[in-house]
Amino acid sequence: MSKAFPLLPTTKVGPGDKERAYVIRQNLVLKTLLVAAAVLIGLGSLLCCTVYEVHLERRVRVTDAREHRAEEHTSHMRVMRLSMMLQQRLKDEVHHFASPHAPSRMPLAAAHLPMSAATGA
Repeated sequence: MSKAFPLLPTTKVGPGDKERAYVIRQNLVLKTLLVAAAVLIGLGSLLCCTVYEVHLERRVRVTDAREHRAEEHTSHMRVMRLSMMLQQRLKDEVHHFASPHAPSRMPLAAAHLPMSAATGA
């Protein structure tokens, strides 16, 4: 049974030096505790940095999506406004050509110009 822990030296302690005791060097225990603490601190900081990085990446992605949505909305509203203007111009052209007492036929390109510029005056 004396060969159970060959790495640890033994000594005898107690009254009359009858009990066997293992000698554990204090430096070895302190080094082991220090390495374990360093590993735990390293893993903790790695976990914190990873969670922070994921949160930061998600925030950037949300901000980009919000900007993209606002840009799409602006362009959609512009297209809708131009479409409405075009429909109104086409209605005006149809009404202008359909009326029997129309003095002259104004081309569509001149329809958006002021009246003085369209007539040449």
